[in-house]
Amino acid sequence: MTTEHPPICVRDMTMAYGSRVIQSDVTFDVNREEIFAIMGPSGCGKSTLLKHLIGLLKPHRGSLAYSGTNFWNVEPSEQQKLRQNWGITYQGNGLFSSMTLEENAAVPLQLYTDYSDAEIKEIIAFKMALVGLAGFQDYYPHEISGGMQKRAALVRALALDPQILFFDEPSSGLDPLSSARLDELILLARDQLGASVVIVTHELASIFAIADRCIFLDSQERRPLAIGPPAELRDNCEHEIVRDFLARKLNKQD
Repeated sequence: MTTEHPPICVRDMTMAYGSRVIQSDVTFDVNREEIFAIMGPSGCGKSTLLKHLIGLLKPHRGSLAYSGTNFWNVEPSEQQKLRQNWGITYQGNGLFSSMTLEENAAVPLQLYTDYSDAEIKEIIAFKMALVGLAGFQDYYPHEISGGMQKRAALVRALALDPQILFFDEPSSGLDPLSSARLDELILLARDQLGASVVIVTHELASIFAIADRCIFLDSQERRPLAIGPPAELRDNCEHEIVRDFLARKLNKQD
């Protein structure tokens, strides 16, 4: 009998810049088809943790494995193969301003597949329609709204049908309706691909709408204080700071 490894496994990880420790004793799994939120106050290390998860920063100590493969114990070529199973959207979208939406979304397919130009156009057209951007292939990022830019970035993240999706503050700068629509698209992407999702966010509405579990990073103790379903942590967590964070009034932040 074989045991299936979780898509992401973090064990005893310490994140540090030189001698300055950002977070220590970071341990968690992200399960298959789970939406896992990284939350906490400003400056606690949420985005730093995400940078570790996508291989931009190496842990000071501890391990990071994807489906049983330790990312930092394999050759760069194997690391690149692992990365091809990921889709990433950045807080600032990361769209190339000189490229159309179709050209932006096509980049991963051009780099990592043998699809013809016609096949790539067909794939991109389908995925743009999936997120409500049908007919906008020839638009440039500056010609569309912020919410549409977020959706265009999602199309690029979905290009290779990734098994893991990473989002850094996806609702940042969006109005509540656009934010809710993006949450729906994240759920749709998870369901369509059967992917695991890691999302960095401080938005309560998104946390309670889509997160199966979340981890709270504390900026004072510099370690995670709690992991679990958001409603359970809000109601029963032993740490008052976690309960207060999740019990904030939505109308005070939105």
